[in-house]
Amino acid sequence: MKKIIFLAVALFLSLQALSGVCKAADSEDESVLPAENDVFWQILAQLKRPDDPSCVIVAKDKAGMNDETALKFCAQTADIVNVLDEKMSNAGLFFSGSQTTNLKLELNWHEITNLTFDHPLGKLTFNGKIDLMSYKFMNLMNALDNMMKFGGAYFSLNAAMIPELSSFNPSLVMKNLDFDSDPVIYVNGKEATDEDIDDYKWDKLNGTLSFSPNHFSFFKAVKKGTKIKKIKIKKATNRVIKLNSEKGIFTVGVKGKNIRGKNRTCTIGFGTSIKAKTKGSYLICTFRMSDFNQKGKYPLTVSAPGLGDNTRQSYIALR
Repeated sequence: MKKIIFLAVALFLSLQALSGVCKAADSEDESVLPAENDVFWQILAQLKRPDDPSCVIVAKDKAGMNDETALKFCAQTADIVNVLDEKMSNAGLFFSGSQTTNLKLELNWHEITNLTFDHPLGKLTFNGKIDLMSYKFMNLMNALDNMMKFGGAYFSLNAAMIPELSSFNPSLVMKNLDFDSDPVIYVNGKEATDEDIDDYKWDKLNGTLSFSPNHFSFFKAVKKGTKIKKIKIKKATNRVIKLNSEKGIFTVGVKGKNIRGKNRTCTIGFGTSIKAKTKGSYLICTFRMSDFNQKGKYPLTVSAPGLGDNTRQSYIALR
């Protein structure tokens, strides 16, 4: 699978100064985008799309690149269009009759209206304008397969890094449901209230449940009276991580309610664990060091498909 792989622009310029040659990252394990303060995002802000023909001119102006470096940088940037298209396809968002937004046809990625992710089991639409070229949204799309999950009677979106997502007027539809009466929506193990959702509508004939989420998390539709488990992080080991490019991996141990088990996933910021395994009373989450390039405090999320997720904000420090 293709990944969005970039050297930070600062590194581009360092290589240019040393040898006049731009070297692209070639590890299939790396999918990290440049840090938020990198001039890469200033360049992207001046382009309407990643494959904007004006990229070379903007890169030379904003980052002082020479012709050769700018051409290679812009070729890499343009490939974002194909990479994200492939990611969306692999996530099951393109099928016969799908209403998923075709990014290849969008003329201005800074103002995408009605951005839609349509899956056989559900559909999420942002009815406001989305700037897909921004740092947060581009990182969300780059990790789409881990951040967004459609399942049987459930939907989850890890928006810990983008809490403002709910301000873009989202609407959610769960499909292929089979309930005899109006289902109840649970959010992270508790019944949803008006603070969680609006515009609840159950369509028994078509087997769809639609509502507007007031925040993003794990939503599950269940029969009235059903009890479901709740995931809760209580503590974690190794909460301070020293960024070290020479170190391949690092681990974080997580303990809590219903944390252990199969098919668990851990996320720090936009970085997803490559492995999560139960050991004693802990879930040991293994991460690639190369997936992180920016210091700060980040949320830790543990997710279990069909069961739920839990996030602790500003819980892991990268130094």
